[in-house]
Amino acid sequence: MFITPITNPLEILNISSQAYIYQDLSILETLGVCDVPNKFNVAVNLKIGQKSMIFKCIENSGCCERNCCPSSQTSFKMEVNKLDNNKFAILDKPFS
Repeated sequence: MFITPITNPLEILNISSQAYIYQDLSILETLGVCDVPNKFNVAVNLKIGQKSMIFKCIENSGCCERNCCPSSQTSFKMEVNKLDNNKFAILDKPFS
């Protein structure tokens, strides 16, 4: 089944009943070799049993902040991209 691309992913969020956030795990981070920026995929249910990914998200924050500071204090910047890699939104929280 072909799904027509939607220019505004928020339209899909309005009509879907559930959204899922999956973190892409890095092999290097899993093995404890190095810490890499977190990457997430956001998907929604279009029909029962059919999930469709609508966003890719990349967290841009420093390694020391992620590992040494309490989460309430760390700065946080996340780029939310549509599937064609065009930026859709930027979430930004300054260091406090």
